[in-house]
Amino acid sequence: MAETKAKRGRPPKSATAPKVEEKKTENNQDEVIAKLMAQIEEQNKKMAELQSQINKQPQSTTIIQQTNNGLSGKKIKVVNLMHNPLNLSTEPNGMGRVFTFREYGDSRLIKYDDLADIVAAYPNTMEGGLAYICDKEVVESLGLAEEYEKLFDKTTMDKVVKLREESDLELFLGMNKDLQESTARKIAERLNANERVDYNYINIIKEKTGIDIEAIAESLKDFNKKPYDEE
Repeated sequence: MAETKAKRGRPPKSATAPKVEEKKTENNQDEVIAKLMAQIEEQNKKMAELQSQINKQPQSTTIIQQTNNGLSGKKIKVVNLMHNPLNLSTEPNGMGRVFTFREYGDSRLIKYDDLADIVAAYPNTMEGGLAYICDKEVVESLGLAEEYEKLFDKTTMDKVVKLREESDLELFLGMNKDLQESTARKIAERLNANERVDYNYINIIKEKTGIDIEAIAESLKDFNKKPYDEE
């Protein structure tokens, strides 16, 4: 009988043990969740700081560019010094934006950014002064300052074609080859118009450059002759 009462008494300790473990497990889960939340909050904070830095970068870059030249968007006068039409484009082979100069002395206002692209696409044309940039600051910014010490503006070119003074001859001989040929054609037109030109200088030009201005003048005469009416 004593054994029977012992079995019907208080439940064994093992029956209540899971409740204690369950409380410990809940406490551990709370701690883990709290740590995870803290890590997530820290990561969010770092991401916000990183995004803030990224947002500031374009502004800093713009300020640096403006400090360097402040020319972006500015329109610059460019003059054609060739005695014939001239086309400039922002990409090689006439692609991109095209700027047409119809004759000698024709000018266009070109935005700095487009002009920078033109210089990159046609370095020989721009370094040779076929198209003259009328802004010293822009010339320096585009890296053409050294070349422009040897180039001529329109006022100087207007004087050279008269070929009356020794300085005109010296300037002609110092020109880019394309400019020499273009200017020689204009001098030949002056010969045909019976305008005064120093023929000694014409002979020197022929000797030193191989450009025969008198021959060009004769060719122009033949080209301008009207064919006889066959009727």
